[in-house]
Amino acid sequence: GNKGPTSAQTTDKTDNSQPEKKPPPPPPQQQQEPVLLTKYIQRSQMPDGAIFFCTLCGYSDESESLALKHVAGKHFADQQQNQQSSQRQQKFPCTMCDVVL
Repeated sequence: GNKGPTSAQTTDKTDNSQPEKKPPPPPPQQQQEPVLLTKYIQRSQMPDGAIFFCTLCGYSDESESLALKHVAGKHFADQQQNQQSSQRQQKFPCTMCDVVL
C-alpha cells in the first residue's frame, strides 16, 4: 500500500536559504550637462594681476566672470536661441484639413 509521500520524497519549491534579492534602485535622473564654458577661458598671470582670455577669439578681461559671460553671449548665444526658437516654432498639422497650426 501507498501511504502518501515520505519525507524523502517531498520537495520544498521555495528555497529559503538565500535572502530575497530586491531590484536595484533606479539611477538618479541625469540632467543634460551644460557646456563647460571655463574650458574656453585661459588665465594668464600679468605683473598687475590675472587676465582671462577667450581661447576662441582672443577677447580678454580682468574679470573671469565677464570673460565667461563673453564666451556664453558671443560664442554660444546662437545655440541657446536656436533651441528656444525651435521649441516655439513647432508646427502641428490639423488631422481634418490641410491647415498647419
